[in-house]
Amino acid sequence: MAEPVREPLSLYLDDAEEPFKVAIPPVRFRLSTLPLSDGPHELRIVASNGLAPPTVRRIPFHVRNGVAVSVSGLQPGQVVGGQVQLIANAFAGSSEAEFEPRKAETPEPIPRWTWVLLLGVATWAFAYVLRLGVPTLSSPVPATVVQADIGAQRVQDVCARCHGEDGRGRRLASDASVALVPPLRDTPFLAVDRDPERLLARVLVGVPDTAMPAWAAQWPLHEVVAVVNHLRHTWGHDASRIHLDHRAPPSDVVEAEALLRQAIERKDADAVAAAWAPTGRTTSFRADDDAGGVTARGDIRTRWSEYFTELGPARSLSIELFDTRYDYEPASVTAEGSLVVSLGRVRQVVTGSDGAELAVEGDLLRGWRLRQGRWALVMDVATTPLRVGLEARATPPPSERRARTGPTKTLGPLGYAEVRAMFEGLGRSAKSAPHGTFWRLDYQAFVNQVFEYELPDAIARVRMVVPYDSARSNLLRAVRDGKRMICGLPGGQLREVDIRRMPVGVTPLDDVQIDALAAWIDAGCPERAGEPSALPRRPADQLLQADR
Repeated sequence: MAEPVREPLSLYLDDAEEPFKVAIPPVRFRLSTLPLSDGPHELRIVASNGLAPPTVRRIPFHVRNGVAVSVSGLQPGQVVGGQVQLIANAFAGSSEAEFEPRKAETPEPIPRWTWVLLLGVATWAFAYVLRLGVPTLSSPVPATVVQADIGAQRVQDVCARCHGEDGRGRRLASDASVALVPPLRDTPFLAVDRDPERLLARVLVGVPDTAMPAWAAQWPLHEVVAVVNHLRHTWGHDASRIHLDHRAPPSDVVEAEALLRQAIERKDADAVAAAWAPTGRTTSFRADDDAGGVTARGDIRTRWSEYFTELGPARSLSIELFDTRYDYEPASVTAEGSLVVSLGRVRQVVTGSDGAELAVEGDLLRGWRLRQGRWALVMDVATTPLRVGLEARATPPPSERRARTGPTKTLGPLGYAEVRAMFEGLGRSAKSAPHGTFWRLDYQAFVNQVFEYELPDAIARVRMVVPYDSARSNLLRAVRDGKRMICGLPGGQLREVDIRRMPVGVTPLDDVQIDALAAWIDAGCPERAGEPSALPRRPADQLLQADR
């Protein structure tokens, strides 16, 4: 998901050099236009994530607080004679508490051509009705037909691009046993009634380590359901449809949802994790953001614990579900393995230490399955900050994984070409980072790459790769899921700082690949595998100097 910027926003008016407000986003404030002169002005907002150059947003606006005067009956430069009948009016601008039309409109006589036009339109409408006769109402289109049309259209326009128009997927040309894109035709888990949430999760949150994106941020949930129903009912499949009508949920599910909401509101990560089956399972998941998704891995309790820690003790949560629909499978919802899917709207209100409230609304989709006599979560997807707890259940089997072009399990010496191949695909999992594709640079630019990072007391510089010193290479810390990075301060000092996320997105690399990457860095980052490095060694105080 898109992470909120924690660096302060600076707000300026017009060409002012000093901001009139500096605060941590999100910022709520009132802009008084009364001290401003009438005419054009500009609001300038400067923001930075501490890594890339500051982003400047300029919003021009026009102020009119004075009295406006209108005159009817006399145009500028008009030649007149005798007595001229005029109507003059004056009215205030936007500073009035209430808007009254009598103040803001100068009455004018209705032109004759307006009456002629109205008479013509009325005559045409009367003749049109006589010619057509009494209209009849067409039969309404059933909702299931409309949903089926939406699902079929999405599959044809979007899914077929990768999975093929015939739904047979794509396989590696040199080895037909390797599926580059899995088939949608004659697929066992689509053809049976069990586990519809598996396909729902794949469509909503994508499949990590594959080219399958997350559609939760791009399609409304009813369209996702339509796509799932279409796939489960075509190409050799005859599974039941998910209807998601307004139904009374089982009382046990109502109680389970209430307990989950209470656990979130009191920031109890253990209780949230206990709602899942299996409890605290380590999962791959993808949370949608504005740039297409961020893939990560971790157990449910840890992810929620980090989210609650980020909120802090002074901020309280309030959760409300409304307009919720339920679907059962089977209808009795009493047998082991029964599934209840809930689709609705969720409102999350966060109250800060200053008493200010920030409300966010979004869509929510949850799956509850009856296992060993209790209802447990199997899926939880929300297009709000609550998405931190989602469980994709979508780690693909080996046959579905995208063919890797990187190193194998037995890795020899690396060069830059092999390092680039190792990180192939990282750009898709780190699109939210402005520098998320730096490894696609040429070799010299890669080993020299330095980013600026704003600290409370200084502007630090962060070097991603430190030749001959893997321990100080922030790139290696990132792939090892580190929580600290090394910044260079003015004067040659170095400092380790805590960060919420490393400056790069991270693809899942195994221990063999990570060790090979560390060996490449410790060898001085040679450009070609098996050859000595041509880069100079530098002492620690020259850590961020460019190679010559």
